[in-house]
Amino acid sequence: MEERLRKFATLVELGSFTKAAGSLHVSQPALSASIKKLERELREPLLARGSQPLTLTTAGEYAYMTAKELSVSTSNLTNKLEQLKQRKPSIAIGMIDSVAQAVFGYGTAFAELEEHAHVSLIVDNSRNLPAAVQRGELDIALVVEP
Repeated sequence: MEERLRKFATLVELGSFTKAAGSLHVSQPALSASIKKLERELREPLLARGSQPLTLTTAGEYAYMTAKELSVSTSNLTNKLEQLKQRKPSIAIGMIDSVAQAVFGYGTAFAELEEHAHVSLIVDNSRNLPAAVQRGELDIALVVEP
């Protein structure tokens, strides 16, 4: 039904079956059949037949508004999914100062990690870091056991 609603919206916006069919790259009879099928599905006439210019019934106005809302929702979904693809994951790492100096002292390892994720580095002592992992404040803790 979504595709037929999209075709219906194009028909309404262009004002004629011929123009809409050309824009949609379908034949005029195929577009007419699609609109008639939509009317059967909705059990309401959407167009006042025989009127020039193209005139919508009340049901047609509702169908057009719904088609436009569907188009906006689909566009929003596409945009959000694209943003999701581009989003970097976040990771919070906790470690004691001597480990942080050894691992990230030269800076290149941390810089490489930051290219692929949003990274938080927390330097604390071995007593506090495991508890922070348990509370969900850190994803991983690197500590030294006595």
